[in-house]
Amino acid sequence: MRFELHIGVDNAAFADDDLEIEVARILRELADRVDPGRLVPEEPIRLSDINGNRVGFAVLTEPVAFVDTPSVDN
Repeated sequence: MRFELHIGVDNAAFADDDLEIEVARILRELADRVDPGRLVPEEPIRLSDINGNRVGFAVLTEPVAFVDTPSVDN
């Protein structure tokens, strides 16, 4: 299984210096909603910005084969 997280940051809630603050708020809210036993495969969790607008989703899915995975610097 794989956990996917998608957040679009193109609206007013992410403007100016609020990008990091808003992403962190969304991730904290998501963490509070992901309790043991509550993740249902293929059932997306809607993610909303501070204004209530839908900005993304998180979902537990079947894995796909990756040809290349991007490297991430810590």
